[in-house]
Amino acid sequence: MAGRKITLGAAAASGAIGVLVYCGGALGRPCRRSGEHGPLAALLARYGPDRRLDELPFRCSACGARSADVRPAWPNPGGGVPSTYGMVPRL
Repeated sequence: MAGRKITLGAAAASGAIGVLVYCGGALGRPCRRSGEHGPLAALLARYGPDRRLDELPFRCSACGARSADVRPAWPNPGGGVPSTYGMVPRL
């Protein structure tokens, strides 16, 4: 994640409800898939509050790339949440 490094705990404290994940692509060629991966509470339970968002292990289900741009997701003012598409956790 370029710019400021934020932890899961800091994201939760700022009101984030989840994370938005964008494919970083293979060999510098993003496949442009994006999505939301689960609620922030589940990521906090699995990785703890000190884990940085750029350290979360994701893999793109469309192109197989293991690089991802992960950002906090806040509730939409109009209701609803961003749709889920294409990213799965790397185990």
